[in-house]
Amino acid sequence: MPTALRFSLPFATLGFALGVLAAVGWRYTVPRLLFDTAPPQLPAGKTGYMLVVNSLEWVTGPTWWPAFALLPAIGFATGLIVGILVARCVRGLSARLQAAAAVLGCGVVGALTGLAGAVFAHREQPRIGFINTDGPTSIDYNNLDGHPLVHGAPPLWDLSPTYLTFPVVGFLVGVATATIAIGTRRLRHPSSKGFRTDKPRLR
Repeated sequence: MPTALRFSLPFATLGFALGVLAAVGWRYTVPRLLFDTAPPQLPAGKTGYMLVVNSLEWVTGPTWWPAFALLPAIGFATGLIVGILVARCVRGLSARLQAAAAVLGCGVVGALTGLAGAVFAHREQPRIGFINTDGPTSIDYNNLDGHPLVHGAPPLWDLSPTYLTFPVVGFLVGVATATIAIGTRRLRHPSSKGFRTDKPRLR
């Protein structure tokens, strides 16, 4: 296996994990669209209907597909490309500079993967399907912030604006992961000077 490709595999693994994290964020932190899963039959010539809301009960959504397939794949590809670029740039540098470049590269992987998650969230906003019922609890319109609009829906922790929070969280997670990994490697192998990106020479 080429040295640059072997060096980039940890970046690709990190990108894949961050893609999964971005998909989880898409499902649980992005504001959702609501749609009626049991709309009334419209009379001929009518294009819509009025809904008198009492209690909304969750039926379906947000879906697991395609976010949990697409975003990890994007993260993996991003990590692979960034890892190869880092391997080529740090060749011949000191161990300290190699480690710093690896940490920065992992941060870039996280930021780009987070940005991909934000773009996906704005293009494919999560959807929640509901039915309108007469109980058991009604919507408190005076306390919408502290009251779930759709009963039984998966929890939502709004982290808007997504274009800011997703890349920032991805960058921080990438940097923290790389820092911990390098520190652990040095504790286990005190004689290790850093990453080798060049082929050992035979004497």
